[in-house]
Amino acid sequence: MANFTTAAPTLDAAIAATATNGMMQRMYYFRSAAITAATTNSGSVSIIRSPQRIQMPSSNGSGISGFIATNVWGFNGAAATGMFFGLEYELGSLAVSSNTFTDGVAMPTKTVRGASITTAASLVFAVATVAVTSTTPTLTITYTDQDGNTGNTASLTLPTSPAINTGFYVTPHLASGDTGMRDVTNISISTGTAGTIKVYGVLPLMISQQPVSPLATILNCMSAPLVPYLIEPNEYIGAYRFGATAAAEFFYGYSLTPETT
Repeated sequence: MANFTTAAPTLDAAIAATATNGMMQRMYYFRSAAITAATTNSGSVSIIRSPQRIQMPSSNGSGISGFIATNVWGFNGAAATGMFFGLEYELGSLAVSSNTFTDGVAMPTKTVRGASITTAASLVFAVATVAVTSTTPTLTITYTDQDGNTGNTASLTLPTSPAINTGFYVTPHLASGDTGMRDVTNISISTGTAGTIKVYGVLPLMISQQPVSPLATILNCMSAPLVPYLIEPNEYIGAYRFGATAAAEFFYGYSLTPETT
């Protein structure tokens, strides 16, 4: 039976599911070149996104609806930084040279404590997945908000020519009163001749602070104040570091417990 997605999860059910089906365990490594610093007009927090976008298997096997991140960890080579990773959804993409928008996916519906919830990402990032050539461009994102209202816009003034893998925190620039995005319906840029910018919505599986270097942070879903989202077939996990621009390496991994049907 389902466990962590029910209204009353139990450890006994989680242990039984692991004993019967096993646990998925993975570790990843990424080396980052230096990125471009954020400004108050582009999210305020300097962020790097790992280009390693982890995709879950297309099928989990009979009786397995997905996985729960019951143990997650990460560390990187830069002190006074934070790390997080989570379920990542590409909401839309912009080809800078032609100012052409390509639609992505909408945020999914998830079962949380037995209730079906239409999610809205409060962690939203615009990322230069291909280095951008542009002088202080204005990036405008048109989106559907957390309540389903359409046509709202978020505008950021980006630094000149953001380096590849540089992320910008969109959430502070949402329309007044908005707390998240369900979908992106358009992205445009005021100027630019090269590059690609993608907007991602993230449902967090781990958020940690690293006061010294290196220091691993290990969290589990029994103690972390995070929603135990079901990680479903073909979904993606993205990893981010925030608070520094210098080149660094980082490691991250997880142990996933099967959620039975």
